[in-house]
Amino acid sequence: MLSEKYAVPRSDLALHFTAGVLRHAGAITALTCPTYNSYQGLTAQGDLADFSWAPILEVWGRNNRSAMLRFPMNRYCVENRAVDSACNPYLAAALTLAAGLEGIRDKADPGEPINTDVYQMGRTALKDAGIGTLPPTLLHALEAFEEDTLVEQALGTECKNIFLEHKRKEWQRTFFHVSTEQREAMLTFI
Repeated sequence: MLSEKYAVPRSDLALHFTAGVLRHAGAITALTCPTYNSYQGLTAQGDLADFSWAPILEVWGRNNRSAMLRFPMNRYCVENRAVDSACNPYLAAALTLAAGLEGIRDKADPGEPINTDVYQMGRTALKDAGIGTLPPTLLHALEAFEEDTLVEQALGTECKNIFLEHKRKEWQRTFFHVSTEQREAMLTFI
């Protein structure tokens, strides 16, 4: 049993579900972090260059706040920590459920839990461990969303296309705009 293998007080169904969500993490993130500004919070930040409690890595763990998915010790659930308050909870839940059910159907293995602060591992160790990162920008998330075949199965072609069209316009409108603050900050370096 997976739950015995990973020494976690959860069922194999929960672990298979978790594996499915991790498999589709990039596409799910497009829905759970749907704005340009969402990704300003999904960056390593703080006093140290690579330190943050932001869940930017595609991992799961027991009560680990630095993981995208965690199994909290005080309740039975799989918590996705990469969710912005601007998300449409219905679309996000639909794709997350579809991904989790696919994981259950395939009896997918989520890999070893990461129960330590993943930011202390370093980039090389993360890469060697096969730990991927969530999309760093809305544009990257939209690319993952567009390429993921589960999106169309879960949401339908029309919903997928409308979401992509709307969010690409938002990306272009926001990305190419240079604010007064940015202009002044860059001029101070000259």
